[in-house]
Amino acid sequence: MTLSIGIRPFLIAVPFILALSLTAGLAVEDSSYGVLPALFIAGIAFLVSLSHFKTYVMLFLPLMFLSSESYVFHGFAFLLLLSFVLTWLREGRLELYFPYWGALLLLFPLSVVAFMRAEQFLHARTSLLFSLYYPLAVFIFLQNTDWQRREIKFVLRYITAIFALVGYFSLGYYLTAGLERIAFGWSSYNLVAAAYGLVLPLALLETVYAQQASHRIANLLISAGIFIGLLVTQTRAIMLATLIAIAYIARFDRKVLRLFLPLVIAALIAMPTLIFERMSMLLGRGVIADWSAVGRIEVWMNSAGLIADNWFWGIGLESFRKIYIEMFPKSLTMGIHIHNMYLKWLLDYGIIALLLLTYMILSMLRRAHGWLKTASKEADPSRRRMVLAINGAIVALMVASLVDAYVSGLTAVLLFALLGFQSRLMANDSLAGEPQT
Repeated sequence: MTLSIGIRPFLIAVPFILALSLTAGLAVEDSSYGVLPALFIAGIAFLVSLSHFKTYVMLFLPLMFLSSESYVFHGFAFLLLLSFVLTWLREGRLELYFPYWGALLLLFPLSVVAFMRAEQFLHARTSLLFSLYYPLAVFIFLQNTDWQRREIKFVLRYITAIFALVGYFSLGYYLTAGLERIAFGWSSYNLVAAAYGLVLPLALLETVYAQQASHRIANLLISAGIFIGLLVTQTRAIMLATLIAIAYIARFDRKVLRLFLPLVIAALIAMPTLIFERMSMLLGRGVIADWSAVGRIEVWMNSAGLIADNWFWGIGLESFRKIYIEMFPKSLTMGIHIHNMYLKWLLDYGIIALLLLTYMILSMLRRAHGWLKTASKEADPSRRRMVLAINGAIVALMVASLVDAYVSGLTAVLLFALLGFQSRLMANDSLAGEPQT
């Protein structure tokens, strides 16, 4: 790591970050909103030279996941972009590698059209930047950086430790506040739960294969913190997705299969009873009504006509909530979103963008799946475990996304960062070809 004083980047960063924070302050009619945190974030540029992109990513990118507050997100997003550009110029690079360049080339105009057709400008701008552009930019930046295995392992371990910390803080808040669901530092229970689900397999595999007792204890504490955080969000779809991730990993790893087979068997035995109970609640035959399931089914049924009429171009970015309330004012739920990631992409951007985004993610998962089947277990077991954990977690999340919109905001950033690191882990192996457009 290269640490140095970077006064010039600091002077460049401060006014831009302050402007972004003041913009956020104006949106909530509080001019002081976010100024002090923005100055703190800008101080990173003073402590670490931003012309060393890997150093910035390794030390500060994981800190973004401590909070989903907009000023923190804006600050780190700007610094990441600035750091990559300064590093690129310092190294005298004349070209950039764009994976899936054809898909990216089409996504840009489609996203602009969706933004122009949006009903609510501020929500659409935030979604466009931090649920699409920024996650894709992180993926591209990581693709254009040379990483060593130990560096990627450090970043991933740092990220899991951050989420464990969030989990323990959430538990403390849960025990003292008396609330039913807690997501400390995050504005969405479901999004932080999805993020927990993405990093939990990494922590579990590190725990299973830890050689030293001290490492095993540390990894166990990290895994426990993430699992506790997931529990207090009470997001059932992600809890089930965790079992899917474990089952996927067990397919390639016999040690995981032996350790977690009782858990998988118990889940399979309990599943019919849980399904029957949920169906009873859904039909009003249970002790209480399952409003979560009822609301989803109602939203999907009500939205059928909306999808049929707007499947090609969509209805405009983040416009679903406003249109749904106007069309169905007596709905049991407010219809904040459509509770399905694929339908959300369809209504936000249109069918072409849905196919492109789905193709990009599934193509990368398929590539890693093929690599796992042919890669030598003895060549670099640590590298193989990281690829396996990331693939299992994202496969499970894509299944869970059938019942909610999980690939959004910081969770989208985390997903594409993991895909970027996974691609780099395979890049130096002859079995890993470049992704096809």
